[in-house]
Amino acid sequence: MRQITIKSDSYRPPRAMRNRLGSGVLVAFFALLSVLMIYYFVLAVTGTTVEQWETSNGTFKIRVFRRPEVFKLLPRYFYYFQCQPSGANKWSEITTLRFDDPLPIPREQIRFVNRETAYFFMISTYAVTTDAGKHWFVFNVRTDPPLGKEDSYITIRDVRLDADGKGTMTVYSKASENDVELRTVDYGKHWKM
Repeated sequence: MRQITIKSDSYRPPRAMRNRLGSGVLVAFFALLSVLMIYYFVLAVTGTTVEQWETSNGTFKIRVFRRPEVFKLLPRYFYYFQCQPSGANKWSEITTLRFDDPLPIPREQIRFVNRETAYFFMISTYAVTTDAGKHWFVFNVRTDPPLGKEDSYITIRDVRLDADGKGTMTVYSKASENDVELRTVDYGKHWKM
């Protein structure tokens, strides 16, 4: 009978044991991957509200909240604008905006004209209601007439709207470095230069 000496650095477990060890590592890896995917999915769906603000004129409410986007390398932020008309139990979405920078909620740019009419603006988006929040009209100065140039450097500086529907919108174009004034007679559903 021959005696075999096994060196510790050259020992290999039997093939069956190696297969079990390899499959165990794979199972652990996929289990960890599944837990991480579920965690990020739940975080993306529920989100983490960074900032929230709500205002009312006594007839209807407007709410805005900001959440970070989860699955991007560079951070982006979603701004959800919602409305709760008088007598409604649920909030309805007006619009959702996305920006690269964590801008504060534009509290001074959400304005009530009277009990039925309100409007807000942020960067290039303007929205107005004339029926106490039941219906909203959303306008984008970068894509809708009369400017509609797909110019990412056009922004709304200010909007003034009267109770009779007449108003002005001051728009800034970085390309021309000028302010342009748009006018409306129907609460901002149509604008003219």
